Amino acid sequence: MKKNVRLLTLLCIFTGVFSPYQMSAAPVTIKTGVFVVSLNNFNYSGDSFNATFWIWGFLSSRKAEAIYQNGIEFISANEVQKDVEGSIPVPGGTLLQQKYKAEMQHSWNMKNYPFIKDNLFIYFETVSDVSRIMFIPDTEQSGFSNTYRNSEWNIDGFEISASDTVYNTNYGDRTARSMGSTYSRIQVRIPISKKSPWITFFKLTASVYLFFLLSLLPFCMNPDTDSRLSIPCATLFAVVSNQNIVDSMVPTSSTITLLDSIHSLTQITIICIIAILIATNNLQIQRSLASKQRSRDLDRRALLTVPILYAAVNIVLIRGCV
Repeated sequence: MKKNVRLLTLLCIFTGVFSPYQMSAAPVTIKTGVFVVSLNNFNYSGDSFNATFWIWGFLSSRKAEAIYQNGIEFISANEVQKDVEGSIPVPGGTLLQQKYKAEMQHSWNMKNYPFIKDNLFIYFETVSDVSRIMFIPDTEQSGFSNTYRNSEWNIDGFEISASDTVYNTNYGDRTARSMGSTYSRIQVRIPISKKSPWITFFKLTASVYLFFLLSLLPFCMNPDTDSRLSIPCATLFAVVSNQNIVDSMVPTSSTITLLDSIHSLTQITIICIIAILIATNNLQIQRSLASKQRSRDLDRRALLTVPILYAAVNIVLIRGCV
């Protein structure tokens, strides 16, 4: 009996020594990097963007290769296509390289258009949980291609990190010790910003500001001029038409955008100008000299007060977006 126990002990020792796999239950770690080649097809209405990128992982053992070959899962991806895959023997293991093209989900926020700063994300996780495999980000070699150019957006940086993601399910695994599960995740964050936002802004709002200035002309006219009301009425119609044109040119949004606010402010201000002109006209048609003088004074005050208030509100709106 003792002889059998000794043989069993020796067998276990030799198995642990010569086995290609670790006896420890510790998960394998894989140094993983991401290099983004290009970003394109920014679909604002479809809430997505396309990305082409390389992923590599340093596999230091056959156990790591076996687990990594189970694959990775891209989070929030509509479609993923693997273009290239290859492995290179390196000192201490194997370097596995893969090239992907993916359509990633992204909720575009156009509220501050054209003063937009956003972050694009690429996520992927291991198929096996953290008890078997964990990612370590290769921050030195990961990055963004310096040959990429986008006519509409600036690429403001690149950041790669690893984290553990906890799910409140074990996906039906009855052998699991808990009701949840944890997976290692690589996150790539790419900050972007709109190119030449001020030029775009003035192209879209120059007509609105011009119509507003035209609506102030009646305050400089003689109070008994017949066309005093027709000018702001015409500019009000022009601002409404300009808003429809701008809406057809910029990305759609379910929220009230900066451009919507500026158009609405201009329309409300012109309506107030029309109301002031009606009041001054009523004072002007009265026979008393005091009423006529009050009409002129009200025009002068409105000519000074209205544009100051309008400019102040515009500054507040724009500063809240820049």
